[in-house]
Amino acid sequence: MNRTIWMRALLVILAIAFSTAAFAQYDESDTSKFSAFIGLYQPSGATLRNGGDSLWKTFGVGYSLKMDAAGRPKSYVAVEYSGSQGDHFTGKRTSLTYMQMFRPKPKSEEDVRGFYLGAGVSANLVQEKLDAQDFVMPPIPGEDNSGTQFGVTVVGGYDFGSSFYVEGRYTKMSELAKDADFSGLSVFVGSRSLF
Repeated sequence: MNRTIWMRALLVILAIAFSTAAFAQYDESDTSKFSAFIGLYQPSGATLRNGGDSLWKTFGVGYSLKMDAAGRPKSYVAVEYSGSQGDHFTGKRTSLTYMQMFRPKPKSEEDVRGFYLGAGVSANLVQEKLDAQDFVMPPIPGEDNSGTQFGVTVVGGYDFGSSFYVEGRYTKMSELAKDADFSGLSVFVGSRSLF
C-alpha cells in the first residue's frame, strides 16, 4: 500500500510537470508561485536508518512568498512528507519549512540558470515506531516516539531555468529519543510550472 501511494504521488507530479511544460512553450516566462518536488531523505539517527530504508522517499509542495525578476523564489514555504516502513519499523516526518534564498546577480534578465543557497527554519511532526521483537536473542524492546521538533535548515540548489530545479537540504533538529535523530539530508528534483 505504501508503494502505491508513492507511485501515485510520482505520477501526479510528473503529469503536472509535463503538462505544464507543454503549455509553457507558448509563454516560457510564466512560472508559478507553486512548486512540487520529489526525492530522497536520509535521517541521521541509527534506528531511523536501520529500521526501514536507509533512504526515505520524500515529496512536497511549496509556495513562493517573494520572487525575483526571473520568476525564481527569494523566499518560500514548503510542506514536505518523508516516510519509511520496514518489517518492524515505521518512520514519518512532515515538515513545514520557511526558506530565504540567495542567488548571484544574473548577467542578464534571460539568465535564469545557476546555483543558489538558502537558509531557514522548520517545524517537524515526527514519529518513530519500533515493534518489540521477542523472537530474537536478546529480545528487542519496542518503542513509540513522536513529537514536534524545530529545526534549522540550509539549502543549496541549481536552477535549470525558471521552471525546473535540483535541490539539497540539510535540517538539524534535536534528538527525539536515543538514536532517533530526525536531522538529515534531503535531495530532490522539482518543478515551478504548476497552475
